[in-house]
Amino acid sequence: MNLLNFNLVVNKKDKLEKYFNKLSRFTLQDSKFKVIIDLPNHFNFNENDKMKLVIRDGLDKTADISQYGDIDYNHKILKKYKYVLYGKVYNIDNDILAISCGGLIVCVFGKISNLDKFYIKQDLFILIN
Repeated sequence: MNLLNFNLVVNKKDKLEKYFNKLSRFTLQDSKFKVIIDLPNHFNFNENDKMKLVIRDGLDKTADISQYGDIDYNHKILKKYKYVLYGKVYNIDNDILAISCGGLIVCVFGKISNLDKFYIKQDLFILIN
C-alpha cells in the first residue's frame, strides 16, 4: 500500500566523494516536504529535475515483504518505476522519518499526516521515477 507519494524537484545534488566515491546526496523538495536521499552516482538526476517518489509497505497487500529475498522484481508495481530501493525504518521523530536502504539513507522532513502507519524496523519500498 502507498504510504507516501511525492512529486519533488531536485534542489541540490552533492557528490559524497570525500567519504563515498560512488554516491550522491540529493535534496528534494515540494511545498510541504523536504527529502534527503543518498543514491548511487548512476541514478541519473540533476538539479531542477522532477522526481516522483513513492514509499510503500508492500506490493499486493500491507506488509507482504519481510525480507529482501522475498522481493519479486518482475512484479507489475515495481515494473512501473525506474529505481526500486528496499529498506527499513530506523528513526521516527515528530517531523522526521528516516529509512535505511542497505546504507543508503532516505530522510523525510515535514508534517506526515499518517506518521502512525510507520514503525521502527518496518520493511518499505522506495520507488523512484
